[in-house]
Amino acid sequence: MIIEPHTISPDATGIQALEIMTTKNFTGLPVTENGGKLLGIITMRDLRYEKNLHFKIQKLMTQKKGFGNSRGWN
Repeated sequence: MIIEPHTISPDATGIQALEIMTTKNFTGLPVTENGGKLLGIITMRDLRYEKNLHFKIQKLMTQKKGFGNSRGWN
C-alpha cells in the first residue's frame, strides 16, 4: 500500500502532469481535491495523443465513477 502517493489537482495542466510523470517515471497520477478526496486519475495514455497540453486535467481525467470498485470510496 502506498502511504503518501503523488497526486495532482484537477486545475493543474496537462503539461504539469506530464512533467511529474516523466520525472518520477509514473504512468498515472491520482487527481485529488486539495490532496484529499479522490476525483479521478490521469494517465500517460490520456495525454499521449493530445497536441495541446495547456488544458486543465479535469477535462481529460477518468472520473472516479469510471474505474475501480465503488466499495471503499468516500
